[in-house]
Amino acid sequence: MRQMKRLAVLLLLMGFATLLSADTKKRYDVESGIVKYKITGSGNVMGVSIEVNGDATSAFRNWGSEELYEEQTSSVTMGQKTQEHQMSKLVDGKAYIVDFANKIILDYSGQVLTNSEYSDMMQQGKDMLIAMGGKKVGEEEFMGYDCEIWELTPVKIWIHKGVMLKSEASMMGIKYTTAAVEVDLDASVSDDQLQMPDFSIKEATASSTMGADGAPQMSPEEMQQLQEAMKNFSNPKE
Repeated sequence: MRQMKRLAVLLLLMGFATLLSADTKKRYDVESGIVKYKITGSGNVMGVSIEVNGDATSAFRNWGSEELYEEQTSSVTMGQKTQEHQMSKLVDGKAYIVDFANKIILDYSGQVLTNSEYSDMMQQGKDMLIAMGGKKVGEEEFMGYDCEIWELTPVKIWIHKGVMLKSEASMMGIKYTTAAVEVDLDASVSDDQLQMPDFSIKEATASSTMGADGAPQMSPEEMQQLQEAMKNFSNPKE
């Protein structure tokens, strides 16, 4: 996923976690933890089949006020293999996304969010998510943990005490599944496990969604779909 897609998913999961926490000052109802995931995906985009496989790790502490999410995936399209390395971090409500290609860290906590049409996405709480159309659709045990299943199209997630253990999403014709394979709640999480690369930090701007050659990193169809989704997030129906 491209930078803005990552941000949209990141903020969406922040909202889900807050919704399910009894204390709005806590993102999770567990103090710390490390969760390792397996990522799979497949689908057909404009007649071209795509297959995705990868692994991810989430490490958090202080009830989720600090969290580092990292994933490495490989995708095969028409026999061509592409690898991606992604990392994002939340620190007391601030969001950072690592751009490994350009060796920088984009800070999405500044004007790109607070002074944009997406600013309402940073609001936390049950009212926002319900207004967005999010709803609880069931309960199920996963990896030995009792989970609530919440859905906000196109994402369905399995949550235990606010911590995501599984998610399913359909994006641009591809169905992705991210499922926990190892769960260690109340684990001791060190500073090193929350460390981002030693890259310079830059405030994200509109140009952050552009490639090095100045071309959009998303197709026009992807941009349109993302913009519509963002508008629905920030302007929920009555």
